[in-house]
Amino acid sequence: MNFIDEVEKFTHKCWKSIFMEVHEAVVFIDSIAAECLHWHTGDQGYLVLKTAGAFSVHELATYSLRNMKDKNDGKAVIISTSAYADFYEYIIKMIMEQNTFKSYTIITTVHYRTMNYNNSISNKEIKNYTKMKEDLQSSMNSKSPMQNISIDIIYVPIFISLLTKSLFTTPPFANLMPPIHIPEPNKIKETELYINHFVSSLESLFHHLDITEDIYSIGKCSDYIAETLKNLPAAIKRRSRLNGASGSRISLILIDRTLDLCGATSHDTNSVLSRMLCILPHLPNHTNDIAVNMNPIVCGSMIDAPFIEIPGCLATTDKSLIDILISKKQQTVLVTANHLLQNILTSKGSPKSKITTRVSVHSLEKQMYKFQDKHEIYSTLESSKQLQIIWAIVQSLKSDKNMQIELLLSIEKLVSQNVAVSRDSSSVLTQLSNIIRTRHDRKLDTENLLALLIYVYALAGTEIHFPPAQEQLLEESLSMAVYEDIKVFNESTDITNGVYQQILLLLGVTDDESAKEISIKTAKHFITMLHDIAKKREGLRNYVSLVSDPHPSEMVQYIGILEQLVKDIINPKRPKIHDLHAKSMHSSISFNLFSKSKIEHHPADNPWILIYVVGGITPEESRKVQEIVSAYKTNCSITLAGSRLLNPSDIVNEILLMGIKD
Repeated sequence: MNFIDEVEKFTHKCWKSIFMEVHEAVVFIDSIAAECLHWHTGDQGYLVLKTAGAFSVHELATYSLRNMKDKNDGKAVIISTSAYADFYEYIIKMIMEQNTFKSYTIITTVHYRTMNYNNSISNKEIKNYTKMKEDLQSSMNSKSPMQNISIDIIYVPIFISLLTKSLFTTPPFANLMPPIHIPEPNKIKETELYINHFVSSLESLFHHLDITEDIYSIGKCSDYIAETLKNLPAAIKRRSRLNGASGSRISLILIDRTLDLCGATSHDTNSVLSRMLCILPHLPNHTNDIAVNMNPIVCGSMIDAPFIEIPGCLATTDKSLIDILISKKQQTVLVTANHLLQNILTSKGSPKSKITTRVSVHSLEKQMYKFQDKHEIYSTLESSKQLQIIWAIVQSLKSDKNMQIELLLSIEKLVSQNVAVSRDSSSVLTQLSNIIRTRHDRKLDTENLLALLIYVYALAGTEIHFPPAQEQLLEESLSMAVYEDIKVFNESTDITNGVYQQILLLLGVTDDESAKEISIKTAKHFITMLHDIAKKREGLRNYVSLVSDPHPSEMVQYIGILEQLVKDIINPKRPKIHDLHAKSMHSSISFNLFSKSKIEHHPADNPWILIYVVGGITPEESRKVQEIVSAYKTNCSITLAGSRLLNPSDIVNEILLMGIKD
């Protein structure tokens, strides 16, 4: 069995069942389901739905539904990832304000046993969405008593975006980040619902694969997810059915992202896709794709044309192109892009460009401008996706932000060396305090430096203790930086999409005294969170350290938990991994009936290992794992997955900034 192909068949089956429902229907789809469709179809989601027979396609969002009236009034299909039953009632009421559909089909990605209700209900009411359907029917009848409106609810477990043949993400769980500390009771309930939905989705995948899983975990949140999956009634039933059968087994390894925030905040971007995520903005309402400004290519020759901003993106059905962006060195990526361009230009009889001895970003850019010629319009249309990816490469590698990234990377390397060699006597916080105070001279912003601080504290862990005097200086520098930023943001008319700017503006601070007070409070919050980040690996035995051993002739290097774990798993000597907790049904230890000796099961005993990082993964981590796997001769296939693709700003937003509003 080729496991990743089976995952692709699973997603294909899910979407095929949806396409059968949208024929002659008005479709409403939420942004998360749309992101899954975006990657499944290679950026052709709208066209695929229209080809399947949909009359029209609308975004399922409250701000877009208030005045949305469709000329068709037959069937409405709602595709939603919401786990809240009352959301569906609310959204249908909004649709009915302007429309008179005769039937509604709700396609939900949430199993009926996972759906959340405001009140306690019986198992009979839960089963097959009975209660939810009754409530919706009652609501529609009260709204339009003279109409006989029918409603149907269908479960389809959409949750996977397959990026390459060895990496996928799960957009419905993009915000599933292990908490740094114990959250508030209402947050705990929300997280539990999130986890139950995730576990239910995994069960649907394993049921389709007809496979038995051995479950392993590292980290408290991952332990909880593993335990929930282990005890899920549907999973127990599946394992019982497959027990003793000759079917395949999978090793599922769950890891908390918060155990290693260095990898997610590092600016070490040998992976071109990692650099793209650091430089280019996200595609609106997406967590795994970027927006590529195609105007210079598409509109360059149309001087009088109105400004149109319809961004390009990376999503493609050709998984090998994304794999190249992740795993290949920058020069190899440039050569590949140049080769694609040559093929596009020569396919329509254009003269083949003279191949330079060394392909550069500027030579690629020069060739791309040839598509401004109106005679190249057919080449542009036929090769649109390849051109979008090539232009994304050009935009990211020639951006002025590269100087900023290189500066941050050089600071990271110096910090790693300083922390590893000097340890408790390190003066790194004093140096960082000075960098924060002089950040404008270095063309760095506060968000960059917050990511750097997360990197430092995550790297130090509990092995290294920074001097209190240095931490006090750091807190004062952060307080001053926040105070200065509040003043700048309040006076500026340029409001960006940056979370840091938006949060400081939402605080509504207008007077100087309040700004100083909020700045001091925010700086204390940052320091508290950094201390909590440093404690996340407390209690680990194998992976307490993230740095290589100091050597006189070599620079100290960061070695992530994911990197260390994969090396240990595929190591022929099979070292004991104390931090890897086994949750499989047969336990991690079984007994030999003849010798009465214990036999420890190992993740590499199974032909397929799925490593899922709860909280997200970076393309750079994927690249490193690919290198490790290719260096070892192993009989097992390793697939990586994560909540989402991450860049340093994502971690700052999720870990440090969210708490400011509390």
